Parts: sequence; C-alpha cells; structure tokens
Amino acid sequence: MKSFLRAAAATGVAAATLAAGLSFGPVATASSAGVGDSTTPGGAAEQSQSEREASTSRASTNATWTGFPSVTGLRVKSTTTSGATFEFNYPAANPKCNGYSSTWYSFEYGMGFDPDIYTYSHRDAVDANSAGYIAPTISWPSDWPEGATKSISVRAYSWWSGSNVASCNGQENGGLGPVSRISVTRPRTFAASSAYDKADDSFTISGRTVASSSQIQVSADNGNTWETVGNASSYKYEFKLDRKYTSGTSIRLREGSSGTGSPVTLHSAALTDVSVRRDGPKRTLTAKATANGEVHVSKSDVAADDYQVIKAGADGWIRGAELDKVPGTANTATMWIGDKGVRTEVNLPLTLGANAIDVNVEKGTANLEGFVPEGTNLLQVEWGSKTKTVTEFTDGMFQQALDDLALGSNPVKITALKGATQLGTFSLDVDLKVEDVTAKATFDKENVERTVELRGTATPGAKIEVRRGMNVEATETVGADGSWSGTVNPPNMTGVDTLDVVQVIRGQDNGAMELPVNYGIGTTITSPADDFVLQPGNDLVLKGVSQQNSLLRVFEKDNKGTILGSTTADPDDGGWAIPVRGLEDREYELVVATTSIGYNLTTTEITINPGKSVELDPATVTTESVKPGTTNTIEGSATPGSSLRIQNKWGTDLLGEDVPVDNNGRWSFDRVISASATNFAFKIVQTKGSLTTTSELFTVTADDPAASL
Repeated sequence: MKSFLRAAAATGVAAATLAAGLSFGPVATASSAGVGDSTTPGGAAEQSQSEREASTSRASTNATWTGFPSVTGLRVKSTTTSGATFEFNYPAANPKCNGYSSTWYSFEYGMGFDPDIYTYSHRDAVDANSAGYIAPTISWPSDWPEGATKSISVRAYSWWSGSNVASCNGQENGGLGPVSRISVTRPRTFAASSAYDKADDSFTISGRTVASSSQIQVSADNGNTWETVGNASSYKYEFKLDRKYTSGTSIRLREGSSGTGSPVTLHSAALTDVSVRRDGPKRTLTAKATANGEVHVSKSDVAADDYQVIKAGADGWIRGAELDKVPGTANTATMWIGDKGVRTEVNLPLTLGANAIDVNVEKGTANLEGFVPEGTNLLQVEWGSKTKTVTEFTDGMFQQALDDLALGSNPVKITALKGATQLGTFSLDVDLKVEDVTAKATFDKENVERTVELRGTATPGAKIEVRRGMNVEATETVGADGSWSGTVNPPNMTGVDTLDVVQVIRGQDNGAMELPVNYGIGTTITSPADDFVLQPGNDLVLKGVSQQNSLLRVFEKDNKGTILGSTTADPDDGGWAIPVRGLEDREYELVVATTSIGYNLTTTEITINPGKSVELDPATVTTESVKPGTTNTIEGSATPGSSLRIQNKWGTDLLGEDVPVDNNGRWSFDRVISASATNFAFKIVQTKGSLTTTSELFTVTADDPAASL
C-alpha cells in the first residue's frame, strides 16, 4: 500500500483525495435524473482506439502489462444536492507486468473529464486479487451547468510494489485499463431574487425553476397564505410584484403549489422610537434609524414625493430635527430609512400655521388654509387694510378667503386667541408674482397642413395675446401650472413673420416678448423660363424649388378648380417637378400654388405660349337628305379631337351623349326620322379644351315618300 501512495503522489493526485474518493462542487437539488442508466448492455466498457493504446504501461516502454480488469454494471445510483453517486462491480484480477503479478490496482473516475489518467479527479484503491463492489460519490464541478448532461468515466489503474518492482523494470506504477462511461444529468434547482426600483417603491422578482413551465406563488405572511403571481417559461421567470405583497421585509416564493418556499429579502428595517413634537408653529422629529442613515419624510411612500431627507448621526439617532419642508397642512407623513426601508406612516401634531392656495393673480384672490393650536376659539387674519376673524374650526383646521390682493408681496398675519389669551402668531407672505412670458414656435414638418403651434410660460391665470402688428391673432389663458399653448394662422407670405406675445393681467399689458416665426422660402420655378413656347402636342414639365415637404398644385389662373398637376417637394432639398399634359396650342397663365409649413399658402405664376390663341373649325353637315320612317346616319366635319353635342333649336340635347370628332375632323351619328317628318333640324355645340362654339341651325330635307315609291 505504501508503494500505491507513492505512485498516486507521482501523478499529482493527493493521497487524501485518493483514499476518500470525494471532491468539490456547488450544491444542487436532488433528482433521479440519470439514475439507472448504464453504458452498454451488461455493463461492457466503451473503449476508443486511443484508450486501447493507452492500456499499456506509461511507466516503461520495455514493460508489458496484461490482464487489466474492466468494470461491469456501471450505473448512476442517485443524485443529491451536492453531487452524484454511481456504482459498479470490479472483477478479481491479477494484472501482470513482464509476467509478474501486480500488488494493487485503483479505479480512476471523474465527471465531465476526458478519459486521460492525468485529468481524472478521483481514485479509490482496492486489492488486486479480490472481486468487489464500489459506490463512490463525487460533487458537481463548477463548470457543469444545471440541467446539462455529461458523462462519468471509470477505468482501472494498476500498481506495482514490493520485491517485484525490479521485475517490471523498476517501475511502481503500471498501466491503464479500458474506460467505461455513464451519462448523468445535473438536476435543476429553484432560485429566487429581487430587484428594487426606488422611483416607485416596487420589487421585481426573478430566478430559475426546476420545471420548464410552472406556476410561481408568493406568500407575504411567511407561508400562511399563497397566491399565484405568474408562470415561469423556459426554466426562468421575472415579474413585477403587486405592492400588496411588498410592504414587509421579506416574502417567500415557491414553484408550484407545495413546499415552504424560498425566502426573498425586500425592505430593510423600519424606523423605531419615532416621535414628532409640536413647538409653536414648528414640528420636530426624533427617531432611531441606522448609523448615518438617510430618513425620507414623504407625502407618499415613494422618494419622488419626498418633503425632505434627514440624515441620522453616527449612532443612528435623529434628535429634534425640524420638519421645516413639510407643509403646515399635512396631518401625516410617511417615513423610511435609505432606499428600501419599511414604510411607516406617522401622524403629525397640529400647531399654528397656514398656506395660501388657489392663488389667482388675475383676480387678486387666494384662499388661506391652516391649523390652530388646541383651545383656539378666535383667529384674527390681517392683510393690507383688511382684518377678518374666524370662529369656526373643524378638527383644528380653518379657512379664510383673501381678496383685493396686490401684484407682488402681500404680508398676512394670523393671531390665535383663547378668550383674551394669545396662543401664538404666524406670518406668511402671499406672493402674487408676475412671471416673465416665454414663447416658442414649433412646426410639424411632416404635415405642412398643420398650423404653427405656440407654447410658453407666463403667470398662472393671465391672458396671452398673440399680436401681428395691431391685430390680435390669438388669445389664450395660462394654466395653473404656468404653461400656455395655442396656434396662429399663417401670414401667407414667405420668410420671417414677427409676432408679439403679450401677457395681459387685469386688463393691462404686463410683460411681452417678440417671437420671430420663420416660414422658410417660397416657391421658385427654375424651368422653363417665363413666356416659354411649347411645341404643339408636347407635354410641359415644370421644375422648381420650395420649402421641404411643401404641397404644390398647378392650375390655370382663371380656372383654379381644375388641377393640371400636383406633387410634394423633396424632404431633403425641396426640389420638385410636375408634368402637365394635354395643353392646347394657345396662351396659358399657369399658377403654382404652394402649401408650406404652418399651412402657409403662397403662389407663383408663369406664362406659356404668350399671345398665342386658337379657334375651333366651324362644324359642317355633309348629309344632304334623310329618309322618313327609318334610321339615318348624319355626317359632317369639325375640329379634330373635339366633341359635339347635338341639340334642337331650343337647346334640348337630342342624343344624350357626346359625338366624338376623329383626327381627320370627321363625325357621324344615327338618328331615327319620323315617317311624317319633312326635315331634320339641329344645332351643333362643339367643345375642345376650354373653347366652345355653337353652330347655326342645320336643316336636312326629308325625301318625299311618294317620289321614293
């Protein structure tokens, strides 16, 4: 055995490790995953070519080893929170080196390791001459993920000791046996943690689960009651908890609907020994927090509503800190330590104090609201030249309307009396502050048909007049938060439109600012030039530059209802092109109408074919006579491409449809002539483009029926 231990040390494996057969690894939840699996039927070992080659002695190239034992019945016995237990049988064997029997052999095994003697992490020594059974346990390695399946590898390693060392060329450690492997899956465990968002005092829980999909339940009363808050997916979960579960210092989470669950820390400890005292119009706080801890004094239970933050001393105490930022009308405050302290609602004692609310600068009014010391039966309120008394109190609170307040500072003095005894006085200033007026203009550059939007700030309740020169273009009222907004109609001109934004208080201008609003460039026609002559039959292409995203329409100056073409200016450089088709060979005064940012409407004109006019060819009738009682075809000539309407002498349409004139100037239509007719009389209304002309009355004589017979 002494020789075996020396050989173990020679391979870099500690003797204590070899003897114990135990190793390292993280804690895992017990599972039956992989239990009962075997390498091959009957437990036969799987052996690669490289492993067979490794089965000869590493100690000496001159030594020949034979009779290495192979393990049988290799299987996973169990998995635990710390690792896996596997078992196998080993045969009685007597490996030989150069024909001489070895004294010992050991079994090497490892989890997830290559079957190499120098990387196996465990060894157990057994007597080489007796068969037996072994069930070692090894821990999960840190690089073996939960839920992952890897292999356990086992093989024999022979040892030489005693007087026969010389028989094996002086070597104590011998060769390697065949490798057997078994797969095992590391079980998954349930884990839970929380993340805190101090902005809204909320907790998000997250973690991993044993099952791929399962319920997650939460208990806020240490497992007495449970509620389902969501479902895990793909072995994980993450939920923002409802705040009804998170008022305490911890909760419990569990997977499914059984078990005691895992504790998860939430809030830290609450304030203790809290005391708020009244000292005249002041209130002071004494409480025990943590060393140098920051205590929130808040309107609600989130830091965003803090009145003030008070820092504790090195001993954790806050002693007599003045609550000077807490409104005098507040009856309660919520307090906690740091970001995650348990919230504590504290009642605040009443003392003499007041606040001005609903201050209206325009009307010069405000409401005084406050509280009085215990025993007060008369309150005297003085401001300006006025004095009012209050005798009605509800739970120590009072209200008093103030009027005729001047702009700016308005000192107010409050005196509390119990009979003739003065209980205290309190002074405050009701400031009707006139704020500066601000304004800015914003365009919707994507939607040019929206007027410019004006936004700014001014005195709450004041009026804002937007003036263009002497004209008031818009009037708005400033909101309670001091903001105002509105729109103004465009000037329908290019460039900068200068507006005056004036604040009007009590009918008087009280602050103004000049606001330049840039409507950008107008429309320029770059091609063709004015007085361009268009060849008959050609299409006209107008090109130009406008404000980006502008809408453009082309129409004849005296006929804006008929749009000849339209487009949108390029959003990058404002370029545009509009094809105009079907123009006649005559003069046109064309208008390019532009709608640019702020719904600003401008126009640009161009003349095409200056001085050129066109007349319609007179309509003629070539049919000389008609036959009564039959359908007759009436023919004639007119302007090529025009259309005709056939009317009687009173202007009534006879056909109900247009008669087209072909490119050769020919037209025809069919008409039934009554048997008693002596002629067919009609007028021709000829139209082409914007030109229309009406012919004289044509009369086609009907044939004499008797003559025809």
